Amino acid sequence: MVHAAPTAESAIGYDVSYLDCDTPLPTTFGFALVNVNHGRPFTANPCFRGEVAWALGGSSQTQPVLSFYLNTSNPGASGSAFWPADGTITPQVCDGSSSADCAYDFGWGGAIDAFSRAVDVVGPSTATASQWWLDVETANSWSEDQALNVQALLGGVDALHAQGVAQVGIYATTAHWAEITGASRSSSTVNAPFAGLPNWIPRLGPLDAAADHCVASESLTGGPVQMVQYEFFLDKNVACSIET
Repeated sequence: MVHAAPTAESAIGYDVSYLDCDTPLPTTFGFALVNVNHGRPFTANPCFRGEVAWALGGSSQTQPVLSFYLNTSNPGASGSAFWPADGTITPQVCDGSSSADCAYDFGWGGAIDAFSRAVDVVGPSTATASQWWLDVETANSWSEDQALNVQALLGGVDALHAQGVAQVGIYATTAHWAEITGASRSSSTVNAPFAGLPNWIPRLGPLDAAADHCVASESLTGGPVQMVQYEFFLDKNVACSIET
């Protein structure tokens, strides 16, 4: 499978969040990714509804016109009021501690919360049919035990799949992914649960240089590189095409 750089204007898109609530948004674009949260799990982007309405004006014929992304973290039992309580029995049995099962449940709960917020705006069929991305960044709280962080992320992926979402991917820089999960290369065994998921990677620079990163060797997890973010403040992205 060879990843090639696209050339059409419809291959250019934007990702927007609560940081862009007062930002004039472009009128011509191919696709858009809208942040459900306010930077952390279990929070709400106050301009989510308006950004979704704007995003539906995209023109891409290959990339989903509207996608969603949610923030992730693993703060541990003392780090969040939303940490699963002792006695939780689903999706994993959790005793309220900073254990692997509880980390999984926290990731699951954060994804379900974000999915429910999207359903409230676009309805269940659109929320389910849309592409979803897990935003993995060191700015949020993570455990020093990287195996627990992997469980929190896996809980998020599994929760979205359980809701019927077929398209779930990972957004992270190489450095952030390595620090949070311990996977310093895509072939790491740590990446096994995520190996088939598409990757959205930031590579700051001009469009031509960004498109050059649409190659398998740039993958975080071994999955296909589907998008490259190449410009911040307002974030621009190029969609990667795939030739077989």
